[in-house]
Amino acid sequence: MKKNLLRLLAIMMVAMLSVGFASCSNDDDDNGTSSSSELINKLQGTWEFQDGTENIMGMTITMDRSSLSQIKAQMEQSMGERVEFWDEILTFSGSKVNGVNYKLDGRKIVLEGIDESDGITVSIKSISSSTLVLREEFNIEETELTADMNYSKK
Repeated sequence: MKKNLLRLLAIMMVAMLSVGFASCSNDDDDNGTSSSSELINKLQGTWEFQDGTENIMGMTITMDRSSLSQIKAQMEQSMGERVEFWDEILTFSGSKVNGVNYKLDGRKIVLEGIDESDGITVSIKSISSSTLVLREEFNIEETELTADMNYSKK
């Protein structure tokens, strides 16, 4: 039972932290009319996870930096190894994010080498000079999951 709970927690965290941004301010907000090159320019730099919400099986889970650190510590203790989330800090440099090639398809970020058949969609909801909102929507074993992630520019 403990392994299944840990596995579900790990899946939810990976899902929640799989590339996402959120906006809290309205300075330079993008209303969805930016071209791909404008969006790529706005993405450049380093973004740090601040908080997010995940909706799964009728439950809403809220995560912030403090609770993320606690979950990582619990996972490290139970797994006996260091746990890092790929997108806790995102660094966009040219056409790469954290060293992985990406491209934009409209307002979706598509990571090279990630199979789109798994149902993961990462959409840019809004972006400003200091904040960014991404939404992920996908299914895990026929369970719908939606996550909105908030990042701030470092």
